[in-house]
Amino acid sequence: MASVLTDILDRIRQTDGCQVLAPAGQPSISDRYAEIPVEVNIFYSNAGGAILFSETAFETTILKPSEITNYDPYSTPDDRFGSHPDIRFLYSIAHSSAGMVAIGCGGATSGMVHDASDSAYGIEHPIIAKSFTEYLLLLLHYRGENIPWEDRTPRHGHIYDYEKRTRRRS
Repeated sequence: MASVLTDILDRIRQTDGCQVLAPAGQPSISDRYAEIPVEVNIFYSNAGGAILFSETAFETTILKPSEITNYDPYSTPDDRFGSHPDIRFLYSIAHSSAGMVAIGCGGATSGMVHDASDSAYGIEHPIIAKSFTEYLLLLLHYRGENIPWEDRTPRHGHIYDYEKRTRRRS
């Protein structure tokens, strides 16, 4: 996984309109029930964030580690379930002209990347990539020309789909 992410970071560095920021530490989250996905930690071991396709219709910024925050405005660090058992585990990871993007840091969608734009809040948070690596590859593929998941949402379902599957197993 590490070599794949370092290869992706090299591609970003070599792509016009893209920039990888110098490493600036690891993101930290205060929720004792959440955990930063391994591939996100690997990314931040090698980069302090990134800017992809600046000055395009779909410029995207991968946040600096210090900018990663809990996405659920109704969740508190000690509230195990927040406003929704899995939404409380979403942490902002990127923003673009389409809005915020979040990553699951626990629960049934841990490691998955979600559309967390204002238009998606409260409507099941579509999963746009099954991993942070897949998300970065989508961004590189579309080169800032459009929203990579717009024509395929819900690409991998919604957060509630995964919550229902998890509850059925318990």
